[in-house]
Amino acid sequence: MSKKKSKIQLIILSALIVILGVACVLKLDQGQLGDYDYKGFAHIIKLGLDLKGGVYAVFQVDESKEAATDAAINGTIDNLQRTLATKGFTEAVVVRQGSEGNWQIRVEVPDVEDPQTIFDMIGKPAYLEFKIPVDEDPNAEPYITGKNVVDAYADYQETDPVVVLKLDAEGTEKFRQATTDRNGKDIGIYLDGSEIASPTVKSIISDGTATITGVGDYKACEALALRIQSGAFTVALQTVENRTISPTLGVNAIKNSIVAGIIGIVLIIALLIFLYRLFGVAASVALLAYTVLTIVVLGIFPWVQLTLSGIGGIVLGIGMAVDANIIIFERIKDEFEKGKPIPAAVNVGFKRAAGAIIDSNLTTILGGLALLIFGPASLQSFAVTLMISIVLSFFTALVLTRRIVKLLLVFDNKTAKKYNLKTEKDGFGKGRLFVEKIKKIKIAQNYKRWFLIPAAVVLLAAVMFTVFAVKDKDFYAGMNLGLDFTGGTTLDVRLLNLSDTVDFDDEKTYAEHSKIISDIVEKAGFKVSQVQKADGNIIQVRYNNITGKGNDEEAKLKNDEIIAALFKHYGEKYNSDGNEKVAMSDFTTDFRSASARADLLLKALGAVAAALLATLLYIAVRFKLRYGLAAVLALIHNIILMTAATIIFHVPVNASFIAALVTIIGYAINDIIVIFDRVRENISLLDNKQKYDADGVANAAVGDTVTRTFYTTLTTLVTIILLAILGGAAMQEFALPIIFGLLIGFYSSLFVAPSIWSLFAKDAIKREGEKKRVQTDVSTLPQEERGQITAAPPIAPLVPAAAEGTAAPALTAAAQKSEKNEKPKTRYNYVKNYKKKK
Repeated sequence: MSKKKSKIQLIILSALIVILGVACVLKLDQGQLGDYDYKGFAHIIKLGLDLKGGVYAVFQVDESKEAATDAAINGTIDNLQRTLATKGFTEAVVVRQGSEGNWQIRVEVPDVEDPQTIFDMIGKPAYLEFKIPVDEDPNAEPYITGKNVVDAYADYQETDPVVVLKLDAEGTEKFRQATTDRNGKDIGIYLDGSEIASPTVKSIISDGTATITGVGDYKACEALALRIQSGAFTVALQTVENRTISPTLGVNAIKNSIVAGIIGIVLIIALLIFLYRLFGVAASVALLAYTVLTIVVLGIFPWVQLTLSGIGGIVLGIGMAVDANIIIFERIKDEFEKGKPIPAAVNVGFKRAAGAIIDSNLTTILGGLALLIFGPASLQSFAVTLMISIVLSFFTALVLTRRIVKLLLVFDNKTAKKYNLKTEKDGFGKGRLFVEKIKKIKIAQNYKRWFLIPAAVVLLAAVMFTVFAVKDKDFYAGMNLGLDFTGGTTLDVRLLNLSDTVDFDDEKTYAEHSKIISDIVEKAGFKVSQVQKADGNIIQVRYNNITGKGNDEEAKLKNDEIIAALFKHYGEKYNSDGNEKVAMSDFTTDFRSASARADLLLKALGAVAAALLATLLYIAVRFKLRYGLAAVLALIHNIILMTAATIIFHVPVNASFIAALVTIIGYAINDIIVIFDRVRENISLLDNKQKYDADGVANAAVGDTVTRTFYTTLTTLVTIILLAILGGAAMQEFALPIIFGLLIGFYSSLFVAPSIWSLFAKDAIKREGEKKRVQTDVSTLPQEERGQITAAPPIAPLVPAAAEGTAAPALTAAAQKSEKNEKPKTRYNYVKNYKKKK
């Protein structure tokens, strides 16, 4: 390809990314763009309840009368979605959850100004029936049910308000027959078995439109139409939970999170260019493309909502995109060091990196699928965002980065300095010296040491758990379980109109009002678990449900008492001058049912278990069973240490912790697979693949990949630490477990997983050796057969005995030929080091 064509392609590609980037953030009001207004993709991303606030409701499908079919449940979901959409709530999410025999329907309506409107619409859903009145025939079958009602609305018939029903084709025919049979008689309309109207049929109705008269005034007709519309479901529903949710993150926190993300990406780009020069430029362009494409996809897919935990999925996607590029560039470096020219090194580097990248991305996607299928409904949005991010990071790394690198090579494919490529003659640099030092560490041999450190952390966590439990005289206080697990209420006190008088950013004022609010809450019988400042002059108080007594309904009544007490206190203090500076709406609660915690916990554990099982099976198929077992044991080690860290630092554990856990599982397995991929490759280069020094192979694989692991962890840590610092308290609850997990994952991928694999590999080698000895032991054969079979020559040891206190090098037969100045087959640098020592 000519330089001119390459330049044109680079310009076109860069222009596309810039245009898409502008299309993401641009916002034009009507008049600036003719008769249309334009909202960029970033402005139309559907935000979840934790980012935007709104209404949350869960309904249980009542199967006491008849089992609910998939078609019936799906029809109910469609009706609910349509009902909400016709009232202007187009971003509402209605999904099925639970399992067969225990189906539930979850409804989330973000950004609701008047929650009561939603509760009136869906808070009391009912099963609609048109049938002969019960007093006439108590066992009569319904003529039509809610599934036949397409729409219901209030209207006027001449001057009288009426309720108009629109029926589907099936309902039209059935209602025609019903009005024929009941002409001049009454037809009862029932919601959940209760009669709401019994109009007289005055004529045969065959056009699919039914009119209910005699309801009352127009407002009463509207209310009845709304009830009929909300009851137009094909299955009976019972309300399990409905509540108003305040946004977890305020507007300022969201803006700060965006700023943190931008700063993080800029720092990552600077690091990539510093480390890899023009390769880093290619990776940076691909990273910007990933960011823009993520915004576009989140904006155009109506069924994707961005939640607090979903931000973690995007962060993981950034980490995976950077990681894939680092794997590729480190592979290119390896090939260049072998003496290949730059174009050949690039081709081989991409080819050899592809396997590890595909495996690590697929295992992470499997974890996302496990969370989507088995996890709690509150984390399904995270699972979808995670999988979208991984797919996009995979595409940008293997397709886009490769294309850009190819175009850059057209301009210069010989100047190694432009790509920061060095050979042994160039001295490799400090990074290579660091790698060589890592290779000399007896990582696999000292496995007991690496296992003692986690044991000490777990012991410290057990001590801290006891301290917290004794201090609060509550066993569950040993771990700072959030309201998602304990059940309870988040109370938001907003005093926006008193900013001149009450400034919660002032520490003295904050302390005074925190005590006032906490005293009122505790006086009502609750235990305050957390008090914190939030954006927008808000104090947020979290308190658990009443322990040992009461129920959800009692807790809700107590919450009403708390709000009334707060309004009385602040109203008497600040409304005395006749101006209503404090309103009841300044005090809102987000109630979490205690009955939901067991379901959340079980689903969370099920999702994590499914993710681990999927990882085990995939790695067992792609590698071998011992690789999969080593990886899963390392992941379990990470989960245990993450839990221990949350106990030691008393970090709140909510549903977002589960999202962080799955994020870290995906991230850690990525690191582990890269190392195992190098282990497998190194073994394939040995002369004797049945017997080798497992410790030496494991150590070499760690040394070969340590640079990549360090850079990947560093770049992801930069972004997540910035989110923790700038994102506010709610983001910290999510970010801190991820920070713990990244550090733990870095430790386990370098020390724990390779050590466990080495133990399994040595056991397999031993068993294989015993099997061969049994097969070749002629002394066990009959006397007449001994002369026909001779024992196979013993397998030459791959690694000579090491001197006391030195690492056992994996010296292959190929390496022994190096005495004749022949290049060994193996690519291990530690073989060369061994030669020099000899």
